[in-house]
Amino acid sequence: MVGHGREKKQKFSGCDVDMLVERLVEDCSLTAVKRITLIACHLGAMKEFIAALHLKLAEKGIYTEVAAYKSYLVVDSSGHRWVDLGEEDGLDART
Repeated sequence: MVGHGREKKQKFSGCDVDMLVERLVEDCSLTAVKRITLIACHLGAMKEFIAALHLKLAEKGIYTEVAAYKSYLVVDSSGHRWVDLGEEDGLDART
């Protein structure tokens, strides 16, 4: 999932934590998901975001690994999208 927004105001796929969990539960079979990877250009409040995400998922009985990486979404001249992870390590939160 690619995040956007200003530092400390992260949203992913246009959602805050509550909306994101609601969409994940409705749109995906999370029982089969091994890892959720969040990609954002600002890692600002990611630890808090991941903690809140883990809590909300646990309330739904879903326990999965969540990771966040600092990177940029790049769209080349032909319209292809790819993520530039650069040399950043990112954040990795495992449960």
